[in-house]
Amino acid sequence: MDFDTTHRQHDARIFQPRFSGKPEENVNQYIQACRLIPLYHGYTENYIDELRALALYQGTSKEARSFLDTLPEAVLNDFAQASTQLKGKFPWNPQAQQAIVLEKITTLNKRKCHSANTFKRARGSRSRLSQASLSRFASGGFSD
Repeated sequence: MDFDTTHRQHDARIFQPRFSGKPEENVNQYIQACRLIPLYHGYTENYIDELRALALYQGTSKEARSFLDTLPEAVLNDFAQASTQLKGKFPWNPQAQQAIVLEKITTLNKRKCHSANTFKRARGSRSRLSQASLSRFASGGFSD
């Protein structure tokens, strides 16, 4: 294998997925990503379950990390058991996720509309001001 091919293989960046336990986060996608991380890095059967369990733990934060910290070490070192516990504690509800995403989109749209209306009002007042200034200037109302 030449240097260029080897360099490209090692240059691939696989990022650790994150999961904090929020209702809009999909625990199933997180677990699937953690299952695949060792394979992306080229590991095969040796220690793959431990590496998956490590990826599962490392990517958690907030409520999910606090929950995993309460589990016994034997469960944390077993990817299947740890992922089952995580699914049980933070079940993914697609309807709840859709409602949360819809609420966030609505909030963003309200902010955009508010910003656009504020901009239009400001632009409108400037255009009236500039029209008044132009008419005063044309009539000789400005003096130096």
